[in-house]
Amino acid sequence: MFSKREHKPGTIEYLSLGCDKNLVDTERILANLKNLGFKVVSPGKGAEILLITTCGFIQPAKQESIEQILLACERKERGEIEKLVVAGCMVELNLEELKKEIPEVDLWIKFSDLEQLPKKIQSLSSVKNKAGLRSAPRFLTTPKHLSYLKISEGCDRGCRFCIIPSIRGRFHSEPLDKLIEEAKFLEKSGVKELNLVAQDLCDYGKDIGSSLVELIERLLDETEIPWLRLFYLNPEGVTDELLELIASEKRICKYIDLPFQHISERVLKAMGRRARERQIRALISKIKKQIPEVCLRGTALVGFPGEREDDFRELKNFVEEVEFDWLGVFCFSAETEAEASCFPDHVPESVKMCRKEELENLWQELAEEKNSGKIGKTFEVLVDSKSDLGYSYQGRSQFQAYELDGLIQLKGRFKTGNFYMVRIVDCLGMDLVGEIA
Repeated sequence: MFSKREHKPGTIEYLSLGCDKNLVDTERILANLKNLGFKVVSPGKGAEILLITTCGFIQPAKQESIEQILLACERKERGEIEKLVVAGCMVELNLEELKKEIPEVDLWIKFSDLEQLPKKIQSLSSVKNKAGLRSAPRFLTTPKHLSYLKISEGCDRGCRFCIIPSIRGRFHSEPLDKLIEEAKFLEKSGVKELNLVAQDLCDYGKDIGSSLVELIERLLDETEIPWLRLFYLNPEGVTDELLELIASEKRICKYIDLPFQHISERVLKAMGRRARERQIRALISKIKKQIPEVCLRGTALVGFPGEREDDFRELKNFVEEVEFDWLGVFCFSAETEAEASCFPDHVPESVKMCRKEELENLWQELAEEKNSGKIGKTFEVLVDSKSDLGYSYQGRSQFQAYELDGLIQLKGRFKTGNFYMVRIVDCLGMDLVGEIA
């Protein structure tokens, strides 16, 4: 246990909750704090200041954030930390209520005020007037060989189940040159897999006279990062030019993340989705034709107000037909800021959960069957870490995203952060087992 007198002045501990975009925000804040002379210490080690960046997208995420804040308050009471700072999306939505309910927090910062956070944290520190230092644009918290590049902020799509515009505002792209410089820094830091993230990758550049294709082409030309992975490609924004680039460039993972949300025309219209059934089906057919080896990750939302049993059956049939390699299934969460929270005909929570479980079980059965068909095949694998399942190491092919999808459990001697050609010898449900080919 830490006592207050053991805290080194100017030390900061962090906890980033929620999505990878939130993680990038946290890494940028930590880099700015280092620039002010702070020392970042490992989570759980105790520090003068603890920074928590929260998620507020749906109710379970809010609940996790609150639980972690309360645990941090207990740590503060025990003397393990001196000051507690809470920032991010949940604070943007619920600042006044949070300040009233959890007075133990020393500083609350909304997402819209994140740029002020380093200076405000400095004002809490017992060490004042730290000399400014030159530091990197990010303090990396991921394994050394992979990272994320957040290319834009906010969203203009107006989906009726989503509160992103209420939290993160209207869409705006990061400057192209700034992203290239950040990618070069990440490459120099040892990154071998760069994951491009945003609320919607496809919109990149529309406000600055550029495009996602131009950004990717410059990343290919001006870095040598082996794997570029694209997340969050809204169906209506996927162009032929983008698909041709993915198909032709070996360094772009043949992995397409498609948040289609539903397939019932009636439900898609009620959701305010621009891509409807015919467009979604045509796009998936085109993707499979142009990129035969493609890995398709989908996102589906069940229990939207007014979703009937026949709508859900249509969604199930679609998932069975497409055979997604990976699928995230979520229940509609009636957040106050979401337009659909006021809609009639809300689906009971018990029905939502049953539909979620039913769709997940269907997909997993199909995915495990596809996985078993990979036995005997050879893949290039990036080794992530020691194995959690009793094998030597674990890693991923280009068809598996970090912390989202299944893993390849590895037999034999490997080195973290390196690529190996691996032959698949067994299937463990969603995971595979491999050895050096």
